[in-house]
Amino acid sequence: MTPGRLRNHLENIAGFATGHMGFRKDVEESIAADLNPSIALRHTIEEWTARNEAAQLDLARTSFSVGSSEGDILQALNFVLHICQRSKPNKQHVIHKSGVIYLIVDMLKNSSREVQLKALETLRNMEEEDSKT
Repeated sequence: MTPGRLRNHLENIAGFATGHMGFRKDVEESIAADLNPSIALRHTIEEWTARNEAAQLDLARTSFSVGSSEGDILQALNFVLHICQRSKPNKQHVIHKSGVIYLIVDMLKNSSREVQLKALETLRNMEEEDSKT
């Protein structure tokens, strides 16, 4: 609930609008202080998250090489799937731009049935997310 909507809701409560509920000033101060978002902090967190995801995506790319273990490949596929499932449209662009899709398609040729299924699931999910945007 936004500060404005919360304030409107509280003003509709009997007694609050007239100030007969001794804590009106405390509530208004709390609304003003607690619900003001820190834009700088939000941007810092978004930048850190983007750098962290980029580093993990680079690590995932290296896991799709021929010599990687099945566990490493599955972990990398799970990471890409996780990004797709919680992403905004720009995250999909980052994944496409990274070239990971071609590497995931190559995982369909892997000898492990589990890797093949996870690669297929990841590609399917990526397509579903693309069709939503």
